[in-house]
Amino acid sequence: MMSRCANIAIPLSAAIMFKCKAKNSVTQAKSSPNKLPDFDFKKYKKSQDGLQRERNENDCVVNGDVFCGGGKYADEQATDWKLSHDSLNKNDSLKVWNRKRLNGETEYRLYSNIENIYWQDFLEVQLNCDYRKEWDSWVQLLEPMQCENDKEGTIGEACVYKWVQKMPGALLKSREYTYLREVFHFPEDRTVIIAARDVPGVDSENKTVKVENYQSVMVIKYAENDEKGFSYLLTYHDDVSKILPGWFQAWANGRGARSSHDKIISKCLELEKRREQKLGFK
Repeated sequence: MMSRCANIAIPLSAAIMFKCKAKNSVTQAKSSPNKLPDFDFKKYKKSQDGLQRERNENDCVVNGDVFCGGGKYADEQATDWKLSHDSLNKNDSLKVWNRKRLNGETEYRLYSNIENIYWQDFLEVQLNCDYRKEWDSWVQLLEPMQCENDKEGTIGEACVYKWVQKMPGALLKSREYTYLREVFHFPEDRTVIIAARDVPGVDSENKTVKVENYQSVMVIKYAENDEKGFSYLLTYHDDVSKILPGWFQAWANGRGARSSHDKIISKCLELEKRREQKLGFK
């Protein structure tokens, strides 16, 4: 079984980006409203050293060290990580930390252990934008602009996406992201990494807030290929966090994160149910 998965409100909303069909590798998606100049994938792709540092960061958090001294994020100028949410349900746990970067952005870190779903279904919900647009009313636009290969929406992907996310409240404009997403699988230590970062030089829509500085990395660790149960670590920031009202950030740091997490879990369970029905299981 090999599947895919997606994002939600805040902070989960930006980290998690999805699958749409880009017809050809290293070509423009025909339906894209913006033309993307020939994109230099090599310039922006994650290095092997960078990927290893993300795996090391995950090991720190698993061992209870969210600060991870000497790790990838320790040398960035920011306040200490502050725990803003800690909850435990029957089948999963969720912790949320945040900190202020020197440039005023809020950076989020989420860690969860989930016992009752397959990691492949979670990945499906992270990567499948067609499915995402079925259930997420906050998505205004989500589509690929250019891919390096034919792996779009699967492990091995390197694609540039355009994503416009609606915001709550009449006074908040939609956020517009143009980002490179890569998906890596390390079967030797049962790890999947979804990495996304901003892509410069692409014009935005007139009535949106362009996200200029954005990075999201999710590290998924599973125990067995064909068994339920895995953990994920998500570290994310963007420059839109500097202009969000305080009430919204407070909600995002706590109840909003749990609500987003729960909704994604429910969609993973829905995928499992659909699959069983298709196979004729009751």
